[in-house]
Amino acid sequence: MMHLQERQCSSALLLNEWVELSNCETSLQRAVFSVVFTKDHNGDWRYLLGHCELASNTSIDSVEVIYPSFSFIKKEILDFSLSGFLAALEGEGFMISENFPPLRKADSSQINWMRGLIPSHATKSKFPVVKYVTKLENELSFHESPLIGFNLPYIDSVNQHIKNFLEFDHFHGNSDGQKGEFAIKINNYSACINFDAQLLSFKANVYACLVGKNSSGQSINLSEKDQLNMTVQDLSDSEIFLINRNNEILDYRSKSHWKYRLDSSVDKTTSKKLLTLIEAGEGQYLEFKKYIEVTKNRNQKSEELEKTVCAFSNASGGQLLIGVNDEGNIDGVNDFLVQHYNCAIEEAVLLYVKGINKRLSENLKNNQCYDVSHFVIGDKYIIVVDVDRSEELNYGVTQEWAYVRVGATSRKMRSAESRPETKKLPFEF
Repeated sequence: MMHLQERQCSSALLLNEWVELSNCETSLQRAVFSVVFTKDHNGDWRYLLGHCELASNTSIDSVEVIYPSFSFIKKEILDFSLSGFLAALEGEGFMISENFPPLRKADSSQINWMRGLIPSHATKSKFPVVKYVTKLENELSFHESPLIGFNLPYIDSVNQHIKNFLEFDHFHGNSDGQKGEFAIKINNYSACINFDAQLLSFKANVYACLVGKNSSGQSINLSEKDQLNMTVQDLSDSEIFLINRNNEILDYRSKSHWKYRLDSSVDKTTSKKLLTLIEAGEGQYLEFKKYIEVTKNRNQKSEELEKTVCAFSNASGGQLLIGVNDEGNIDGVNDFLVQHYNCAIEEAVLLYVKGINKRLSENLKNNQCYDVSHFVIGDKYIIVVDVDRSEELNYGVTQEWAYVRVGATSRKMRSAESRPETKKLPFEF
């Protein structure tokens, strides 16, 4: 099984967990694939997004819809071998359709998977799902447009259709960091939390118990035969976990877990503002960085942090967004932080923000001109460094350099160069 936080794992561990969850005598199982392809600038089909669901209870009809620039495939495979599929991804590829290239890793690097747990309240099956995600393609680009094809239904938005077809909660089109990812979803029908008629309980085919804390701070500890009276509001303010003898989490309800919080209300105004800002692209007031390592002397690119903040502070201010690449794609900092800090993303992002503040405070003369915060777009964490114009010239305390923002670049200032006049920022957080 698994713990709540997402963790990196190998194909071998994925296969071992599948054997444990499936509890079957044969290696051949049923799988449902949902895959989207798009055409690159050469007019060749390339994998865009997709997933396969193992041990699904729902039978489907195969679908293959081909528009001029996008194709949508849904296919049921009855005699599916997960071990064979994993080997094919790193080899010659897995053929989902003769009309398209096989699914495979685009480069020669080893496939690593990020493993997470989707709670039962957030799944279509209403059972918890173990989800493994890897990146098959990089450097993909496409534009939001309607779908128009001969004898095919007209669809207003390809972004919305991809979201609906793959049953995503969030999808932000070309700027979405999910591009190129492939997911394997394993339904766990052996255990789940139930909440019906204001009664909290669970059922499990393994020895398990329900533990946690309700909204009043009282401890919860239920066996399978127990039930607990609870209102919907109380449930949304509680932290509840279904665990087995090995202290592995099988299912949960949580308002604080970053990805599948039970109370899904978010600051939609801020998210929309961020997306609008990102879509406008880099410029005088905005800089994108995929990731900046803040560990001292570990990476020369770490200096980009204080140089960019310094440059904004000597001009009219601006925002540095970490977790967005040069093309404006929202990759998030999740994978970097979980790997670097070796802890859950909620804790890792706080450590990263603390590291950013520490580095800036140690390296800039004016270390009160910025504010560091984090936001979630879909399931991707974005770090926002919001910079104000410094009252006086700002510079590096050790090297005594100074930078100023000119257009979309941070330029080193010449001796005795005066700072430009201040202007109002287009966005503030």
